Amino acid sequence: MNMIFKALETQPQTLKMLDLDSPAIKLICEVLRNHTAAWPQEAGEEFEALFLTQSAGHGVQALLYYQLKSRSEWLTWPARLRESL
Repeated sequence: MNMIFKALETQPQTLKMLDLDSPAIKLICEVLRNHTAAWPQEAGEEFEALFLTQSAGHGVQALLYYQLKSRSEWLTWPARLRESL
């Protein structure tokens, strides 16, 4: 058997499925696509927690921070969330 295929067979599956209907995932995707991404005005603490959990789970918090920190909409995001990123 080819060594590459053997190595692939022994690697654990680490791909995570995205719930593309999730408002938090939609917002994460908007930021990562470099689209305008103002924080939703109706979003509360529960949405903040969901956003942080999902962005951490997908390993994109540092990238979100990098994408957002120099954009004007960054200031529309809650201070607690900005600090967490």
